[in-house]
Amino acid sequence: MSEIDQDRSSKTVTLPAALRLGWNLMRLRMAGRYDFTALGIHNCYDSIIETLDETGFDSKIRSDVEYQMEFMTNVKGGLFEDEAKKLKEIEMSDDETSDEEGIPDDETSDEEGIPDDETSDEEGIPDDETSDEEGIPDDETSDEEGMEYQRIKKQPRQATEFEKEKAVTLSVTWQRILTEELSEEVRITLQHRGAIDSERVMNDPATLFQDELWGALPEKSKSDLTESINALCFGLPTCSVLLSLRTVERHLQEWYRDETGRTIDDRTFGQTLSELDDQFEKDDRPLILSHLEYLKDRRNQVAHPELVPNEREAESTLIMVRETLFEIQSQLE
Repeated sequence: MSEIDQDRSSKTVTLPAALRLGWNLMRLRMAGRYDFTALGIHNCYDSIIETLDETGFDSKIRSDVEYQMEFMTNVKGGLFEDEAKKLKEIEMSDDETSDEEGIPDDETSDEEGIPDDETSDEEGIPDDETSDEEGIPDDETSDEEGMEYQRIKKQPRQATEFEKEKAVTLSVTWQRILTEELSEEVRITLQHRGAIDSERVMNDPATLFQDELWGALPEKSKSDLTESINALCFGLPTCSVLLSLRTVERHLQEWYRDETGRTIDDRTFGQTLSELDDQFEKDDRPLILSHLEYLKDRRNQVAHPELVPNEREAESTLIMVRETLFEIQSQLE
């Protein structure tokens, strides 16, 4: 971010966090065009606050968002404070009416007993006038309260002009966050369009291999293969080929040590492969040795400054490396 102060959180603002915040702010902005339930918009607020808590937005951005949030939520009670209050009043009114106008409790019965004739008109069965004021509400009042209750509790509503104005301000704040975040990022478009699903293997390189093989690979090999995949996806075929073949050479050396009982010392790829080939009779020679011969030649070609592999060759090499590693692993078991 371009504005950083001393008390900024050790956490960093990520692009996904900025986008998540922006999505919720834009939902509020769209409230002026579409119906949103109170619950839905409150969920937006909760998510915005949660995002601010989880990420390290600098104090300027955080104060901008929180300041606008205070206005939009009326500081304390929330955007729907008035409606929630009305809803509560209606519910409490129903309870009070039930308690006050129902059958009196025992204490009242003992003190007042059966009312005399004079009291009868006042405390007994209410007359018509009292009925309108204290008894069951008339049809007009009942209908209005019932409709208000249903509107508040169940029906979606559109944002007011005040809400829409503040939502726009919030969305502008989000645009500032996103702009500052993107200004600090170097973005590279995936170049590879071959048989391998670039996005999938970049997110999880193990998907290019079976779990049993990937789990058996040492960390150095996993690292080389991951970098090889990334290089292929970003249009760097030479880098991809060299990294994948380095993995093959590492496992060839392991197979050599296991088969001969000797150390590698300073043997080259070709020397190691030739000596390993000598360990087998012609009829017992594993077919994987022929694959290794091909990969050795590919390695020599890539090392030549005049020869540059294309993406198709890099992809086919990576696939062949995968199959070769499977075969070497089976020889070691």
